[in-house]
Amino acid sequence: MSTLYEAILECFRTSQKVMTIQEVSDYIDKNYSQSWKDIRTTLADMTHENYDGNSSSTVPYEFRRLKRVGRGRYELIPLQHENR
Repeated sequence: MSTLYEAILECFRTSQKVMTIQEVSDYIDKNYSQSWKDIRTTLADMTHENYDGNSSSTVPYEFRRLKRVGRGRYELIPLQHENR
């Protein structure tokens, strides 16, 4: 069983592009039998602090791999660009 964090990261790794909240939601609905609550908050919480992320997020650091590039639009941060 995957977590929502893992499902979201897989979505971005598979697509290799900037994605909207709706595109991520559609991918998860299509590829996972589990249903999660609205992913909007989870995407925001997975945004790295260096890229407009919330400093109070409780998402484990290893899952904070997203960059907000516009309203409701995110992309995956390459590992080599992350700083602790």
